[in-house]
Parts: sequence; structure tokens; C-alpha cells
Amino acid sequence: MYHAIEKWQGSELSQVKFCKQEELSTKAFCYWLRKYRSEKAKSVPAENNSTFIPVSLSGTGNNVSVLQAGQRIELFFPNGVRLNCPAGIEISQLKTLIKF
Repeated sequence: MYHAIEKWQGSELSQVKFCKQEELSTKAFCYWLRKYRSEKAKSVPAENNSTFIPVSLSGTGNNVSVLQAGQRIELFFPNGVRLNCPAGIEISQLKTLIKF
């Protein structure tokens, strides 16, 4: 299942569309994704847990630095928490959500 998760991460598909394409149960996929993220979080060395974590940008094109009205930002944390907010969110609001 981890292979399927890594394949999904490399695609630009939503989880639902990916599961439908691969004929996978979305419930099972979500369970394994939480387990996968939990194990990845444990594999980060302790000294790195309180510092920066890797960030990857994904989008439909090469220019992902310009966000337009109606677009959203999704952050996936190693512990499985997922934050989804509008692209125009104030930085102060985003900081509050991340610290929570």
C-alpha cells in the first residue's frame, strides 16, 4: 500500500480520483496514508523535529509561486494533520493555525 501512496503523491490526482483509478477503497487508502505519515514522522531524527521540515510544492504547472483567487493551500504534517485554507489567508492567521 505504501507504493500506492507514493504513486498518489507523485500524481496530481485527489485521493478519491486516485483510488477510483486504481480501484482502491478510499477508507483503506486513508487508513494506510495515516499509518504511512505516522511512520515517516517517527523516522525524522529528534534534532530535526523542532526545526524545519521538508516542503514540496505541487500544482498544474511550473509556476506554483503565484496563487490566484479561489485557489487553496494544503499543508500535510508528518503526524497526519491536514490544513486546507484559502490562498489569500493572512500570514498571521496561518501562523496561528500552524502553532495550534
